Amino acid sequence: LCRRKNRVGICGCSAVEAMRKNKLPVLFVHGAKDSFVPVSMTYENYRACAGPKELLIVPEADHGMSYYLEPQRYQAAVLGFWAKYDRGFPGR
Repeated sequence: LCRRKNRVGICGCSAVEAMRKNKLPVLFVHGAKDSFVPVSMTYENYRACAGPKELLIVPEADHGMSYYLEPQRYQAAVLGFWAKYDRGFPGR
């Protein structure tokens, strides 16, 4: 799908490079016990991100389980991030 729509395959993309060019706010959320995507990748993307950024690491969470293990903390992070950055963007 990427190759067809964007004329680039997944091997031609780098999240770290994209984050270096990014100017938009990003909330990074990751489970520390993710067995599918290593949490180190989120730390790398977070460090590279040139825009405003926040990080939430859920210690006991596996892939996609952060909300289920710590819903209050997750919701607080998302709502706080949204309150901080949901204004002043073009098209709003």
